[in-house]
This record gives sequence, C-alpha cells and structure tokens, in this order.
Amino acid sequence: MLAGAVADGIAPTGKRRQAEPNAQLPQVRGDRIQLQQVLLNLITNAIDSMVAKDGARILGVRSEVRDGANVIVSVADTGTGIGSQELERIFNPLFTTKSGGMGMGLSICRSIIEAHDGRLWVAPNKPEGAVFQFMMLADGAPSAIASQREQLDELAPSSRL
Repeated sequence: MLAGAVADGIAPTGKRRQAEPNAQLPQVRGDRIQLQQVLLNLITNAIDSMVAKDGARILGVRSEVRDGANVIVSVADTGTGIGSQELERIFNPLFTTKSGGMGMGLSICRSIIEAHDGRLWVAPNKPEGAVFQFMMLADGAPSAIASQREQLDELAPSSRL
C-alpha cells in the first residue's frame, strides 16, 4: 500500500526508487497509522532533499530483521545530506533545514518511534545523501526493553541526542 503511494509520488518527478520488500519480516507491535506517518514523513523528506539536486536521485526503502527480535526500516536518499552540525540538532523540535519547514516532522517521528519502544537515528549515506533508520521490537519477541535499548545503543551509539 505505502510502496504504491511512494511510487506514484516520485515516478513523475524523474527519481528512481528502490523498494526492497521483505515477505519474511515479522509483524511489529504498534499503531499502524502512526507508523505509516513516520514512513511517509521520512520518505517525503528524502524526496524534498533530492529536488534541488542534479545527478542521480535514488530513494531506497528497505526493511530487515536484526537478531531475530528486531525489525529495522531504512529510508535512504541521494539528496543534499545533513551537515555534521545539523546532525546534532536534526531531531530537535523547531529545527529545520527547509526554507518553509516548521521543524516538527522529525521530532514527532522520533517521539512516535520511542513511544513504541523503538529508536530512530540518521547517518550519512555514501557517497551522498542521508539514511534514516528506525528499529522496533518484532511482535512475539521478548519485551525486555533494557536488552533492546542495549542492542540499539550498540548499533547507533553516536546518534543518541
């Protein structure tokens, strides 16, 4: 459903999309509408970052299982990327890099993911752009929040703000 909406939204603009659906993924616990909103915001931001850029414009959405108990979703783009100073503030309320932005989208995304006992972080994409990733506990997995947080800290230690 979401993949179709993404395809419809970016195909006319000349960007290439790379969706890697994974039928082997377990379900995650969470509010479907809120999680769709997170994905939609991350995808929209990725598209916006590629609009004013020449060259290859590739949006990649991917999901994978980590350690059998976690699902990681990645949204990668080949856009303008995020500067090192911006990385420290990118999830802060009212911080924006867009001229008409309100600075609420990524802050709300992080709040939603954390309310689902997950974690959201960003890293540079190589050679250009950004990769936003979030991890959530798979449905049916032991709900040891401390253990999950420890795994998340090992995965993205520098993204804790």
